[in-house]
Amino acid sequence: MILKTIIDQILNVEKSKSTDTEFEDESMRSAPEKIRTTFENEVGNTNGFRSQLMRLLREGNRDQLMERIEKGTAYYMALIQKNSRLLITHIVEVSQFSKTKTYLNVLEEVDASIVKKQKQIRSLKYIIDSVLDGKEIKPDPALAKKISVERETMIKAVEAEVKANPKFSKLKTGRKRKSKSGAKAEKGETYKKSLAMFKEGQTIDDVAETRGLSVGTIEGHAARLIADAEIDIDHFMSKDDAQTIAKAIAMDSNDTTASVVGYLKGKFTYGQVRMVQAVMRLEK
Repeated sequence: MILKTIIDQILNVEKSKSTDTEFEDESMRSAPEKIRTTFENEVGNTNGFRSQLMRLLREGNRDQLMERIEKGTAYYMALIQKNSRLLITHIVEVSQFSKTKTYLNVLEEVDASIVKKQKQIRSLKYIIDSVLDGKEIKPDPALAKKISVERETMIKAVEAEVKANPKFSKLKTGRKRKSKSGAKAEKGETYKKSLAMFKEGQTIDDVAETRGLSVGTIEGHAARLIADAEIDIDHFMSKDDAQTIAKAIAMDSNDTTASVVGYLKGKFTYGQVRMVQAVMRLEK
């Protein structure tokens, strides 16, 4: 299911890029398509892998089941990490340019889904062992921390690589904007629609469902409205959650939304972090 979610999200990324932002650099233009194609090619393999595991589980062949899980985990983790790095590289590269916030928001939704998929794959052996042994399945904080540290290390390495890349020495030549009549008015109107629904008491999930948009997009609207002092963050989260996120932002040395989400071990979404970032900018 998550694999399909990732593919659908990347299709949304490609749609966003084609109608909003175009990059001169070929590797930047093709990055989302490369990731999507890789995952699309794995759908059949993933279904076959799942069927094999279910068969071995029914047969009670534990040794063969665990061996298959270990091999599958190694294969899929290599695949996930390769594409995660490609996506993070694309996010960091895009962030070098102005007026790419909407596009970045969609990319970060894909990143969150890939992180979730990675946690699922890495937890598979533990979950199966627990089920077979009749033990309670508990969250593994050590695994969450390990993934977080690995992501932070990857992000720092990618940021250093991008910074050293000569193609970013003249940022203004790297991005082309398509002219769209009335685009600014239309964009402002979409925020107003969400604001009106928030003031009626609707939640982010309610607004997303009613408007046929993703939760991440509506969270982005909320962050923008908070930044414009149109609505208070209390409409969207408790003070305790806002303080937890604010502390993580203050402690983050990378100064990126992705690193804060990683530091918080995925407990909060990119959109929620951006909401708190908006409040902190207002308070400066």
